[in-house]
Formats: sequence, C-alpha cells, structure tokens
Amino acid sequence: MVKQIKYLLIFILIVLVGCNRTQQKKSKIRYSGYRVSIGTGKPIEIRVDSVTPLNKLITRLGIQNKLYDTNTRDLIGYNDLMFSIAVHGDSAIEPLIRFIHTTKLHNAKIAAVYTLHLIGKDCITSYDGMFEVFPNLKARKALFRLLAEDDSLQPRIMQLLSRRPMASDVPVLFDILNSSKSDCWAITCGLVRYNLRNIPVAQKLPKKIWTKQVHINNPNGDLNDIAVSKMMKRISTKYRDFVVVEDTLLNYHYELPIGHDGYTSCPIIGDIITIGNLCHYCTFTNPFQFGSNFQYYYTNDKITFCSPRTTKHLWLEWWKSQTHSYIDSLKSSEKIIATFRDINL
Repeated sequence: MVKQIKYLLIFILIVLVGCNRTQQKKSKIRYSGYRVSIGTGKPIEIRVDSVTPLNKLITRLGIQNKLYDTNTRDLIGYNDLMFSIAVHGDSAIEPLIRFIHTTKLHNAKIAAVYTLHLIGKDCITSYDGMFEVFPNLKARKALFRLLAEDDSLQPRIMQLLSRRPMASDVPVLFDILNSSKSDCWAITCGLVRYNLRNIPVAQKLPKKIWTKQVHINNPNGDLNDIAVSKMMKRISTKYRDFVVVEDTLLNYHYELPIGHDGYTSCPIIGDIITIGNLCHYCTFTNPFQFGSNFQYYYTNDKITFCSPRTTKHLWLEWWKSQTHSYIDSLKSSEKIIATFRDINL
C-alpha cells in the first residue's frame, strides 16, 4: 500500500512538472530576431520593447503610428511598437480592439489594425505563392469584427484581408452588407478581388468600348473630385448611346485606390482618358491594392458607372440568387479564391 502511494505521488509530480513546462513553453515570447523587408537594401532590424506592459504599449499607438518606408507597395513597414505589441499574440487582440473603440485618433486606429494584421501573420511575413500566409484566424476574426463596427476602417481592413482572400470570407462580408446601413463601398469593391461566379459588376468589356477616349486637360495627373467628375461627364456626353453615368457621380467625393505608400494607381497624365482607364479604378490593379468608391457594370451593350449605394444593391441581389450549395461551399472552405480581372475582352 505504501509503495502504491509512493508511485502515485511520483506520477502526480511528473504530471505537474510536465504541465508547468508546457505552460512555460506557451507563455514564452520571442523578443528578438524580427525584421522588416524593404524593396532594396538590408532589412530593417526591429527593436522589440520587452519591458513595458502591454496596455501601455498599445496607448503609444496614438503617437508612434507611422509605418516604415519599404520602398514598395507590396511590403508593409510595421514599426517597432507594432511588433512589441504583436509578439504578445492572442492576448493583445481584445486590448487592441478596446483601444480602437476608445481612441479618437484615426491614425492610431489604423496603426492598431496593422498590429492585428501582424498578429494574424504571427509576426512573420511569408507567402503561399502570391498570397500572404495568415495562420492566426482569431486575428482575422477580429478584423472582420472591426469591419462591421467601424465604416472608417473598412478600406484599410479590406485591403489587408485581400492579401489573402479566402472563400470563407465571402459569407461574412455579405452578412456585414446585409446588416449595415452604410454603402460599404470598400467591401463591395473588395468583393471584386474574390473569384466569384457571374459577378454583377466589373465585367469584361469589348475592345470597341474599352478603347473609347475623350480629351481632357490634366497635365499634372491631379485626380481630385472635380477632375474625375469632368471625365465622367465628358465620356457620358460623347458616348451617350452606350455609356451611362449616374447623376450622383457628377458631383461626388471620389476615393481613388491608395497603397500603403500613399501612391494612387492608374494615374491619368496628359490630355486623353479612355473608358478602360476609368474602369481600371474599379478593379484590382495589383495583388495589394483594390479599387475606388465607384463601380461599373456592363449589360445589354451598355456600360453604367454607378454609386456605392447602387453597387451594394447589385451585390446583395446577386447573393440572394446564389444556391444554398454554393454558399455552403464558400462557408466551409479556407481556400484562396483570388482573381485579377482583365476588363478587356
């Protein structure tokens, strides 16, 4: 009996030691060896703060919220503070969300979003073909939560999610569209990034339409609201037989595609613009940059440039028309479904 008790105590001791080692292994944080790649030259070595408590680190995002310049739109220059927070992994997710909800500084919110994205990548930038590896689905779920809660964050979050567009994203995006009262232009634009069947916008255009052009006076490539509105008006006037522009877009605040470096894609410089040029604003121009807050659709040999409100309606009607089996196949898949649309037939 004494021996049995002795063996039992030894067994319990071994189990406790094993559990303790497991806990230590799980809670251990790596504070060194991180770097940010840049387009040319040596990577930026990251200095991680291993002393300051997590909550204090997060409040510093109000000041330290600028990204490093990576000299390329494809690479994100997460700063030292973002890494210092992200190394805490899942335990940093809820405090970051609380910070986003309480801070009034938009740049601080965006910095926190980037930090969540970095957590999603486990602080390592690696690629599966052309697409970022994003193993932490808790962080991805947090980004979707913010996508539904804060319209002002939608463009940046959609841009980040689209770096790895997964089939299971799609039903979640439509849940947000259905429940939101806003036009959700960044979501409807981001959906073009996903390889979905018979989408209601951004269809291929015949060359006879794609190449139609008008003369403009835009020597500096200044794409402000007035300049783009004038382009729309001139195209719809000259090609009224097959081009329609919603009245809303003739006096409109345009959001043109902006990358992490502030670069606007598809610059129009010179004195000519084509219909294809305008349509490119509505589609993805590279893997890491989506389009603008207006859209087009092509039906019955006519192209219509439309507002985000119309675009949202078109997408929701499209979603209602999909079969249950197709929707279920999207929900249950983490497969990458990306497309880069060539609008020219």
